[in-house]
Amino acid sequence: MATSATTPAGASWRSRRTLLRLATGAVIGAAALYAISSFAGGFGDALDALRDADPGVLLLALSAEVLCYVVIAFELRALIHTGTPRLTVAFRAGLVNSGLGSLLPGSPAPGIALAVTQLRRHGVPTGKAALALGWMSWFSARSLLAITAIITIVAAAEGDFSSGRTGVAIALAVIIGLALALTGMLMARGAGAEWVAALASRVKLRGLRPPSAEARTAGARWHADAMEAAGRFPRRIGVALMSASAWLADAGCLYFALRAVGVHVGFEILLLAYSAGLISSALPLLPGGLGVVEAAVPATLSHYGVPLDAALAGTLAWRGIGLFLPALAGLFALASLRMGRPVAVPPG
Repeated sequence: MATSATTPAGASWRSRRTLLRLATGAVIGAAALYAISSFAGGFGDALDALRDADPGVLLLALSAEVLCYVVIAFELRALIHTGTPRLTVAFRAGLVNSGLGSLLPGSPAPGIALAVTQLRRHGVPTGKAALALGWMSWFSARSLLAITAIITIVAAAEGDFSSGRTGVAIALAVIIGLALALTGMLMARGAGAEWVAALASRVKLRGLRPPSAEARTAGARWHADAMEAAGRFPRRIGVALMSASAWLADAGCLYFALRAVGVHVGFEILLLAYSAGLISSALPLLPGGLGVVEAAVPATLSHYGVPLDAALAGTLAWRGIGLFLPALAGLFALASLRMGRPVAVPPG
């Protein structure tokens, strides 16, 4: 008899597969970090630069990161219509989702699940919380790609690319823009959701295969709920701007972290390095892009003339403030949200 995925053997296989993915990610991240530190002459110079960093400027980096999570809190509140949480609750939920969740294996799903559970405890219906956090992930990814496309065009106009790469960079930016426009149009149309649901119904999952018509109906219902959560077009524009502002605040954290170790870099170069690092962090094997981000950002900055050891020092300071501190704060936020008395969930 075949072993079901729900049996102990199946669970054991999933555990081994998860451990294998984590081990693979750890090897990739360690290799990338070792490579960049080797080119920088080791971690000694970077650690010396960190010890000599200006604490006042590092405080500005921390302030920029706090601003990032304040914006996330307002964005979350804007996407929740029923049972809108207090700003302090939304702020802590954002730390759980985007802070703690970014370092959990399988991100962003675990962070979303934890945040949904705690938002429900504070009066937000599960469906509304899940849709709001799902939309946040959608807008977050799209706004980062939009920033990347815009800054690539700006950098090309400023002559920051070699003559042979300028055309490629502009073409890539245009492709990203067209892809964003196309996916936005498909998401706005209910027919697109119905088509995806019907396509998904053709995949047999655990012996269940709903009829195509039933799947289309479910897809249309889901799309209606999702569009209600996103709100009308002006609200969606506002949410997109808040999402972009959160990214820019985090980029500001990187800017001040670099300034703290004596690195001065142009705005477009900073955002190019930032975008390269954040896009590389999307590699699913690496929670938070550990190792790869620490290699991609200094490598990009070094390409534009920043000393590699200083670039590595600033990047490490940014990651400490922008990744590990929010993850630690998210852990405390999760504990504080659990300690609160549950609030009755309103109907709807």
